[in-house]
Amino acid sequence: MLALSAVSVRAETSPLPVNRAFAAEYMGRFKKDPPQFAAQAYTGVQVMVEALRKVEKETKKKITRMELGEVRERLNRAVRTGSYKTPLGEIALNREGVLLLRPQGLFGARPISKV
Repeated sequence: MLALSAVSVRAETSPLPVNRAFAAEYMGRFKKDPPQFAAQAYTGVQVMVEALRKVEKETKKKITRMELGEVRERLNRAVRTGSYKTPLGEIALNREGVLLLRPQGLFGARPISKV
């Protein structure tokens, strides 16, 4: 996996269905390729939603029925141990909490370090 900066999303270049769906929906609405920040914002929300669903599945409880401290602890663990297929590529966190990204068909991806 690589730590990356400066990525953009191009639907026609990605093998990931989530990338193609995100880019196509963005293009349909705004008539242009999604900018880097739109894809990053979408990815952040996607990771949180998937991690919250994982917490609910593991505990068999809705997060609204759990104590806030427990939700926070379980959510942190879920985010740190998960792997997510996002419009930016597959992402995960290493033990130190550094974002790892395996880009999938992205233009403008510049590796800054191998992790």
